[in-house]
Amino acid sequence: MIFKHFPAFRYSDFRLLWTSDFISRTGTQLLTVAISWHLYLLTHSPFALGLVGVVQLIPLLLFNLIGGAFADAHNRKKILYITLPFLALTSFLLGFFTFIHIISPLIIYILIAIAAIVSSFYVPAYGSILPSIIEKKDLTVANSTFGMVEDLSEMIGPAFAGILIASVGVGNLYFLDALSTVIALLAIYFMHYSGEPTGERSKVNFAAVKEGYNFLMSKKVLWSSMLLDALSVLFASSITLMPVFANDILHVGPQGLGFLYAAPALGAIIVGLIMSRGVRIHRQGKILLLVVSIYAVSTIIFGFSKFFPLSIIALIILGGANVVSVTIRSVIRQTFTPDNMMGRLYSFFSFVWISGDKLGDIEGGFAAQLIGAPAAVIIGGLGALGVVFSMALFNPELRNHKLGR
Repeated sequence: MIFKHFPAFRYSDFRLLWTSDFISRTGTQLLTVAISWHLYLLTHSPFALGLVGVVQLIPLLLFNLIGGAFADAHNRKKILYITLPFLALTSFLLGFFTFIHIISPLIIYILIAIAAIVSSFYVPAYGSILPSIIEKKDLTVANSTFGMVEDLSEMIGPAFAGILIASVGVGNLYFLDALSTVIALLAIYFMHYSGEPTGERSKVNFAAVKEGYNFLMSKKVLWSSMLLDALSVLFASSITLMPVFANDILHVGPQGLGFLYAAPALGAIIVGLIMSRGVRIHRQGKILLLVVSIYAVSTIIFGFSKFFPLSIIALIILGGANVVSVTIRSVIRQTFTPDNMMGRLYSFFSFVWISGDKLGDIEGGFAAQLIGAPAAVIIGGLGALGVVFSMALFNPELRNHKLGR
């Protein structure tokens, strides 16, 4: 019955990949909330929250692109077998140092940086798998179904994180993330997918990275959809300031913080369920610009709100718009990119997206320190709207892009 309503689940490897990603991402959400709340309790500083973005961004700048070339040159499953245990270890150490009472912002930042280095190799390898286990005709459905993994984890993880912080303490969340990473690795192990890239193998050098860059820049729809996402996230990122809103503006505590983190995921799940049943988006360019506009307006409403239910509604709408944007951009990338270049293209996309996300964290932290969190979020949403209008006006290739082109 589930195969009838969600066609992507016909593929056994997809089911295992979906399960692995759900478990891993749920643990990561516990980790994200734990780190944010822990740092805010230790420092009471929005700047300290924004500094998390700096610590994650520097390793990304140094290692992410070479990680993409590495994923195109080596067996991708073997890369996961090496990187996932290291990610589990960093989470375990966060919990261990918390329980022996020597944890500090510096230790948190160091372990975050180590995890970011490892993720620079893990993310391109992991992100290259989906197009290899799904027929191209099912890519839109598969991406929307796979997108629900992130949405479900972002709804369940933060909601439970708030409850767990209040009941068992922040340290246990670090241990739970380590356990989830190990379980996710077991699901990857049972996949039939060999992990071997098809086509000519690339080398791990600057020339391979340049080859991927040249391919990306030759496809205007590819790089412009990537840039639209990065700039909108840069301006309209409000996630890093959630502890400030929960504690100082909405006065809802750690339980409310969990629901604020979970609200975008609820909206994304609702929209994702609709899309996963076989919805085809034909006018992809126009719909992409529309949903990013909705994302920006919802961010502005959230910034103005001092009423908890209104804040939740704005975040739900934001999440629904975002899942459509992610699906469209993923299909565009997977349609244009050959498998032997998938790792490098994924690394470019993740490089730009994560850079925008982390720079948005930094910008949000600095701006909130100077002008307050609400004003920082409102101005960011207006900036994202400006990006959409500029893209719509000056980039007809993206605006007029349709399914299959």
